Amino acid sequence: MTLSGTNTTAGFREALSAPGRSAAIPDSQDVYGWLIGSWDLEVLSYSGTDLRATGIKGEVHFGWVLEGRAVQDVWIMPQIAARTGHGAQNNMYGSTLRVWDPQIQAWRIIWKNPVSGHLEEQIGRRSGNDIVQIGARSNRVATRWRFVEITGDSFHWIGETLQPDGESWTVEGEFLAKRRGLRNSSNGFWQALVSNSRSPEIRDLDDVYGWLEGSWDLAVTRFPPTGPAWQSSGEVHFARVLEGRAVQDVWIMPRRTERAGTLDQAVNRYGTTFRIWNPAIRAWNVTWIEPVTGSRDEMTARRVGNDIVQLGTHSDGTPIRWSFREITPDSFHWFGEALHPDGKTWRLEAEFRARRIAAAGD
Repeated sequence: MTLSGTNTTAGFREALSAPGRSAAIPDSQDVYGWLIGSWDLEVLSYSGTDLRATGIKGEVHFGWVLEGRAVQDVWIMPQIAARTGHGAQNNMYGSTLRVWDPQIQAWRIIWKNPVSGHLEEQIGRRSGNDIVQIGARSNRVATRWRFVEITGDSFHWIGETLQPDGESWTVEGEFLAKRRGLRNSSNGFWQALVSNSRSPEIRDLDDVYGWLEGSWDLAVTRFPPTGPAWQSSGEVHFARVLEGRAVQDVWIMPRRTERAGTLDQAVNRYGTTFRIWNPAIRAWNVTWIEPVTGSRDEMTARRVGNDIVQLGTHSDGTPIRWSFREITPDSFHWFGEALHPDGKTWRLEAEFRARRIAAAGD
């Protein structure tokens, strides 16, 4: 299935970006806002290897996103200017999404590096003058990532894992950062995040989501577990990101033109999906994160006939099936289903009918 269409990323940038912190985040809890902008990295160690003698450099870029409820970044090593011909070793081009969670009064953090498949989940809080992020890997190894020695234009980052004795921490990664350019400028973030083309590591046959690049108008119908269905307007925007190894989107309901005033959480959505190609399983790892409601869903996606089917679970463990069907270059029909407790019946939770929005000048 080969599709084409208008693939401008301007709508994606406008939808994802935010001018600053959401009013829902107290000033006292604005742990990451000072990082907005671009930074050069002196790499001291990575993956437990001392790299001081190699002279390898990195860079990181931060920006406010999703109506200011989250901070997203892009960490790159070696720097963009030195990446031509660089192999897989000591190679990083990944992104962190830090989402404010008012329920726990802390930041939920997810890091993904498509180059290596590295994934981390943590909780971030201020601890004295430092920022400390605590988490655990799938193998139950505890992690601790810290921003220390913080000034307005520099910081020291240390990534550690807890040893089996339960007391000793071992340094895996360490960077010294110096600010590059103006504070609060997200231009570097956008240049680092968005990609103009698909990674050559992804075959045309496996490019399941590339045709979605661009902006789409949505007619939304949601089906609550109890009560009548309700309808809403919406919009969604897609772009290739992270050297073309991933596709990121922004789903918004209702449309931004209809979001004035305070919205009821039941009808308010403003979230993003990361779709990262996983060559080990020849499928896409899909993560949906929505700061308004705090929802988080994990799926694996493949093409099934002419459809795209994403299978996974809600955060409570309920199996889900999200599908793109009736696909044309300028339209699709999206279904979100959850498995009934009987283990056989799929219950429709939402459906979206999408129409491509033509780019200016088209």
